[in-house]
Amino acid sequence: MLETINNICLVIMDPVMSWLLYLPRDVAIFVVAIATSAILTFVRIWTTNQDLLARCDSDKKRIGELMKEAKKAKDKDAVARYRGTSSLIAMKLMRAEGKPLLAVLLPVALLATWCFSRIAFHPPQEGETVALNAFFPSTAIGKLAHIVPQEGVEADAWIARVEPTPDAIPGQEGQAVWKLRAKARPEPYTLGMKFEGGTYEMDLLVGSKEYVPNIKFFAEEDSRITAAEVVLKPFWLFGFLHIPYGPADIFLPPWVFAYLLIAVPFVFLLKGVFKIY
Repeated sequence: MLETINNICLVIMDPVMSWLLYLPRDVAIFVVAIATSAILTFVRIWTTNQDLLARCDSDKKRIGELMKEAKKAKDKDAVARYRGTSSLIAMKLMRAEGKPLLAVLLPVALLATWCFSRIAFHPPQEGETVALNAFFPSTAIGKLAHIVPQEGVEADAWIARVEPTPDAIPGQEGQAVWKLRAKARPEPYTLGMKFEGGTYEMDLLVGSKEYVPNIKFFAEEDSRITAAEVVLKPFWLFGFLHIPYGPADIFLPPWVFAYLLIAVPFVFLLKGVFKIY
């Protein structure tokens, strides 16, 4: 289901965004992030009452000034009144955010899905060593698995032993790792992993501006290989700017960090320049 939704998003977005793949990744993420900022900013013109928001903003500033004066005068009653009024304004502003949020959900979701599928990683190139990891339940540890040799693909070894997986999650306590190199070609290679009479396939696209999905899960009841991953080099802004690897990467991949680092400040910049509330 998720794969189908992802493919639909790519069919919609590729004709519009694929030209970015011919630019450096840093430039591409800047374009996408600034486009997101523009969507978040300018949609407010059509989905909010700008006059009302402008007056609320002015009232907030004035109440802030009056509250400072009341605190200096130690007028507790006045401070309480101003705080109450400020809370009412904040609630009105919060209610005004509903329509802009609904309006941007679809375009931002499409942009984010496209980024994840197209610029989150660097596509593998001809001759580059790529690791293919296959994951197994604990009962497979110590056993052998192998990849079916095929023209255009080289391996350090076609046979790999299933070793314990560091920090494993249930069902992936064992892993086999193959180091592969392949020649460039327009269509993906289908890597056939064989284990205990079963064959489990994983795609690898080499020499393209794109990459194919690098993680695949197999139903545990139908397989002894539960998942496989082609380890791709993640995109880091300027080649180094990212959150250091660790648990945080599970929730904030490097491309998302770069995306937010650019998009969030530009929202405030655009709102200030164009006087949008």
